[in-house]
Amino acid sequence: RALEPRSRSSAGEKVVAGRPGGYNLGFEIAEVNGRESDIKLIEAGKGEMKENVNFIVIPSPLYDNAFRFEAAYRKGFYLAFRCGGTQLRMIPLSPGGTVPPKVVVDFQLVDFQAMFKFIDVEEVLRPVIESHNGWVSLDKVKADQNVAAYFSNILQRPMWDDDDFQSYFEGHFEMWEWRCDSDGPAVRLRGVDERLGYALEHVRTCEEASKLLSESGDDLPRLHWRYAVPAFEALNKGTESGEDVSALLQRMEGHRRLLTAMLNGMLSTASEASLPQLVRLARVLKDVGGKDAAPDVAQKATEVCSTLSKLVLARAALVEKGAVADLVTVEDLPAFLALPGMRSSSDVFTRIVRPPLKEAPLDKLLESVAAANLAGAAAFAMDAGKLALRLATQEGVPVGDVASTLQTLCAGGLLLDGCAAALTRSAKAMPVVELLQIAAMLGEKGFEGSELVASCQVLQSYGGGILAKMPYADLIAVAVAATKSSSLSSCIPAVVEGAVSVLSTWPAADVIRLLLAVAKAKKGEEGVAPSLWAALLREAAATVAPHLGELPAAELIRLALAAKTSATASDGSKELLEAVAKEACRRLSDLPQAHLLLLTQGLASLGGDHPAIRQICNFWGEVLRDDTSGTDEVSKRRKEVEAKNTLSGEQVAKLAVVLDPLRADLDSNVAEHCFSGIGTRLLATARSLPEAARKSLLEQVRKGEGAGSWESGREKLRRALEKSGRSKSRSKSRKRSRSRSRNRSRSRSKRKKRRRSSSSDSRRRKRSRSRS
Repeated sequence: RALEPRSRSSAGEKVVAGRPGGYNLGFEIAEVNGRESDIKLIEAGKGEMKENVNFIVIPSPLYDNAFRFEAAYRKGFYLAFRCGGTQLRMIPLSPGGTVPPKVVVDFQLVDFQAMFKFIDVEEVLRPVIESHNGWVSLDKVKADQNVAAYFSNILQRPMWDDDDFQSYFEGHFEMWEWRCDSDGPAVRLRGVDERLGYALEHVRTCEEASKLLSESGDDLPRLHWRYAVPAFEALNKGTESGEDVSALLQRMEGHRRLLTAMLNGMLSTASEASLPQLVRLARVLKDVGGKDAAPDVAQKATEVCSTLSKLVLARAALVEKGAVADLVTVEDLPAFLALPGMRSSSDVFTRIVRPPLKEAPLDKLLESVAAANLAGAAAFAMDAGKLALRLATQEGVPVGDVASTLQTLCAGGLLLDGCAAALTRSAKAMPVVELLQIAAMLGEKGFEGSELVASCQVLQSYGGGILAKMPYADLIAVAVAATKSSSLSSCIPAVVEGAVSVLSTWPAADVIRLLLAVAKAKKGEEGVAPSLWAALLREAAATVAPHLGELPAAELIRLALAAKTSATASDGSKELLEAVAKEACRRLSDLPQAHLLLLTQGLASLGGDHPAIRQICNFWGEVLRDDTSGTDEVSKRRKEVEAKNTLSGEQVAKLAVVLDPLRADLDSNVAEHCFSGIGTRLLATARSLPEAARKSLLEQVRKGEGAGSWESGREKLRRALEKSGRSKSRSKSRKRSRSRSRNRSRSRSKRKKRRRSSSSDSRRRKRSRSRS
């Protein structure tokens, strides 16, 4: 209310009770997915900004003579006071809901005059001292009528003596500076930089930092950048477990305010900062704007990091020229390399780091390599990687350090030849799990070489019994890597043997990944023995079968394609395919036709006499036939939906090729029904068939195979395919004719232009001779 005379609507007049306008408690809550809102003073006249300043006062359901203040235009949002944060906010609260801890939503109304009983001495002293610039003598403070009235009317006691004032000011040194010299005692209100900066430097918890930042207002951007570091450190500690969502939002708001302040001026004070100072800021920013951050916070964090990156590179250039003598250590490099824009400029750190990179310990080198890999700083990663590999391959280096080095280098695809050679030398002494992981990493990069083969032979020598004790993720990684490098093929039998003994404990999705990888693995001199592959399939069938109903269609397809190569290896090896076929038959009407085509391809090795294959073929004959019987709206709508998932002409031709080998073993009625459906669909799509598919189908029709098995429509299909070919030939001929016509027209035009140009040149020469 004391601010009201300064507002637009009161025009500087004296405050009058009951008059609308002035400054109001205001808020902004989004109409969609609205969350908490800060409370701010908003100037609004009568009828203005009603949705931002109007409240409905309702009785408190918990306390007598207390009230709650609900936003008039946003039902369910209430005025709240956060204890500890000393902050007014608008928070969502459902009817009858529990009030969050440390939050007050029930208020009592008191006489305005009672406000003076709660005035703190700081509220009295601060305006008096602010009205004077700089130092103010204590005598002036004590002589002020507001100070005298505070002690006599509010505290109702004599005014403090000089010692009392000195004790107060020195006890609140973060706000006041006290001195006592020949001119007598005096006091000064510290500036914004001193007060807010001091407070931020000494925050310890996320809650303290959030409170300070929320209360800082427009002062924050004017602070020196160094005060942001302790504030970020406190915010990054997070909130205590079990705290309410509003506390998390308060922390996010703290990040948002601090990042905005850095972009609006605070970071400009860092232009002369040294690299050791800038690295502190780089470290704390690394934990801001992660995957859980709000999009705007993440964007602001990226912008701040980009600006910081420019400052770092500019300072590093000065260090390299010798203009400044900043010390950059190996410990600083990961934080610098994580900044944006370091990909093409990282080599400068190789030249300025002290002590030189070649003198750095192995663990620090590996941290730098990992950071460079993450930042895409290839030049720096290669330089540091060479030094790390050289250190790791010296005599007497612990095998654990060797393994860490190889894992870091392989992760970035660095020095793979050297890594493979080092792995071979340490393979027998290295723990099996690390040998397994490094071999997989090399294979994943597509590395081929005798050194990797030798390391994999060491793995094979351990046998399935040892490998069964390894994490299943590592066994799968080796199998997947073997699809990219044949050098790993020598250890795949031991991997499969180990997996078979523990496969029943694996998740179904990982069992499928292993099957696919082993089926696709590049074969070396020795592959997986048929009996071992059959055992893997039998164990996989027992593990996966109970979960087939939970698997998506894509996983069923992968299972079928992985198992189809060994469906006849032994009786047991058919179990997996039969389980998949049974589940496929249960889902026939739900599967998209493109998925069913792939499943049919995978299950075809069961043979045409298998009941599941016959059921699938019968279903194909049903869905491919052009049914025109339904004329009602429901039938038309169903056909429109099915048309979006139907097979193209080329896919139908492929289906005919897949099913042709099964035709002899199919029941005659099923074969006729299936291939007549295929023929019917091909008749409808003949014009859209690619030339290669059309010729292949014509060959089938002429031989009476595949699509030509449709005896009653064979001749009709042949004519349609031949007509389609002639139509395309005529179309191509017309295009060639039009092209030749355009070319002839352009040629005639060019000849005319040349003749006109020649005549013009001749006339110019004649005029020139006549003048001369």
